[in-house]
This record gives sequence, C-alpha cells and structure tokens, in this order.
Amino acid sequence: MSVDLVKLDRALDRTIEAAFDPSLWKDVITGISDATGSCGANIIPLSERNRHLVVYTDSMARAFEDYFDGGWHINEWRLRGLPFLKRNGAVQDHQFTPRDVFEKHAYYKFHAKHGIRNGPSNWRRPT
Repeated sequence: MSVDLVKLDRALDRTIEAAFDPSLWKDVITGISDATGSCGANIIPLSERNRHLVVYTDSMARAFEDYFDGGWHINEWRLRGLPFLKRNGAVQDHQFTPRDVFEKHAYYKFHAKHGIRNGPSNWRRPT
C-alpha cells in the first residue's frame, strides 16, 4: 500500500482546525483514508459511544449502522486494550487478543462482514 504524502499532508494540516471545529473531523479522516488507500476511518470516543459522537467516513456508514444496531457500542471489544494504553501510551490488538480469537470472535467476524481487515489497531495516548 502506497501513501500519497501530498494528500496526507493536506489532511493532517486540518487536524488543528478540526480540534476547534469538530464538524471538520469527517473531512480530515476522509482525507487520511484516501491518502493511505484505506477502506475507511473512524474516531470512536472511549468514554461514550453513540451515533452522534462517532465520526466515520462515508465508506464505513453501513458498518457503523450495524455496529450500533448490533449493540457493539455497548460492549466495545477494543476497550480491553485500555490498560495497555494507560500503562504504555500505545496499544495494538494483538496485545489483548490472541490470534485465534481474532479469527473466531464475533466482533472480528463483524469486521470481516464489512471488509474490514482484522489487522492490528494502533492506539496512541494523546500527548
């Protein structure tokens, strides 16, 4: 996967602006997704997850409809990674989910249904 650095730079330049105007985050993550050739991108708050707080690219709309309709926002699998994030400042899925669970757990089957790879999710604590 190649990254279009010009597009990525343009998208990242808008993050400061989006910090003050949250309505811009969708454009920012759409730009990042386009620049990296990703299937989509999203921002899910850790403290509260509801349809009005989650930001996602248009390509993720159906997946997030199922995310909320299926109750995944109530039992968000990746919250299991919070202790690693708090302790280390970053976390990847494999630190709290063994490979066999990646392949068998309903949460990851939900991802596969929507064409979302079950690769590592990288989180970083804000500095």
